[in-house]
Amino acid sequence: MEQSGSVSKAAGGQGDPSFAPLLSGLLPAESVTLVPGDLRHAAVLVLLYPSLDDGEKAAPDQELEGLSLLLIERPATQRHHPGQVALPGGGAEPGDESIIATALREAKEEVGLDPQIVQVLGRLPEVRVSVSGFHVTPVVGWTASRPQFRPNATEIGRLLEMPLSRLMEPGYLREAPAPEGASVRTVYECDLEGVRVWGATARILFTLTNVIRAGDEQN
Repeated sequence: MEQSGSVSKAAGGQGDPSFAPLLSGLLPAESVTLVPGDLRHAAVLVLLYPSLDDGEKAAPDQELEGLSLLLIERPATQRHHPGQVALPGGGAEPGDESIIATALREAKEEVGLDPQIVQVLGRLPEVRVSVSGFHVTPVVGWTASRPQFRPNATEIGRLLEMPLSRLMEPGYLREAPAPEGASVRTVYECDLEGVRVWGATARILFTLTNVIRAGDEQN
């Protein structure tokens, strides 16, 4: 079953970035699978942007090594998942026209990201997070310059920026023993700015690295 929305692929009116061939393995963002009846649909935004100062434009030939992606750390005082590192995102709402709209709305609410500057490139496979009751669609987007983030203090403890070059380092994302009762056999984790990145977030990042490596081999 597919769900489509009116959010354009190039919301910011940009052409395809030069590194787009490396992401050729992404799935069409407009198509999502049927959500199991016991789960609620959610989306996160995997946002790629130049590792430059605010307002600076990326070089036309810039590749993935010159990009960062945004992670957030939840406040230690938050009731749900205190101190946990995540991608911007949350549950779908009745007013969302598509799962893309969910990802962009949540990113605006959490980090002040203007959805109009985001070019949606595709999505990664959905992730089932049974402990939270969510079926999560990771939407991959890109901005031509580093956005001016305005984090919502009630939802965000701090912003964490991960250089893609670091994410792609062999062994940076390491396998870890799956906790008892987990629905997956293998889990992943890494460390960023003194905090642990794990769970569904690390799983999504691991899938992203596989897409990039496959695209690199093809090009």
